[in-house]
Amino acid sequence: MKKTTSPTKKRKSSVVKSTAKKRYPRATHLPDFVEARWIPEMNGWGVFALEPVKKGRLIERAPVLFLPEKEYQKVAETKLENYAYGWPRGAAIVFGYGSLYNHSFEPNAEVFHDEDNRCLVYEALRPIKKGEEIRVDYTGDGTVEGIWFKEQVGA
Repeated sequence: MKKTTSPTKKRKSSVVKSTAKKRYPRATHLPDFVEARWIPEMNGWGVFALEPVKKGRLIERAPVLFLPEKEYQKVAETKLENYAYGWPRGAAIVFGYGSLYNHSFEPNAEVFHDEDNRCLVYEALRPIKKGEEIRVDYTGDGTVEGIWFKEQVGA
């Protein structure tokens, strides 16, 4: 009979030697103080604080998959296009909660590229209350993506 591990007991994970830590130190951080929720009135997802978040606190380091311009053109013809971020020399698909943060012209968080670590970093711009949706300004960095968004919403 095969012995199974109880879901309440932690299993030892197998360790694989990798150079990833050297190349991309602390590349990811998925927080336990936020959660993704479906917002029926928006017909989409959002990210919400499960506890108060102090100004300047790291919310998430979301890893990205870089897409060269040629590959991005194929993605741009699908629903995934709405979840891709502009990235130098192409675009990036963001993992973690990264593609679920909604836009606000009065954001409570900011997002910036960390190219060396291939991730997007989300930090609190001001104190965020428990239960409050965490939002970023899609137009904040002046990228082509931001200009496109401004044209779409008439900002």
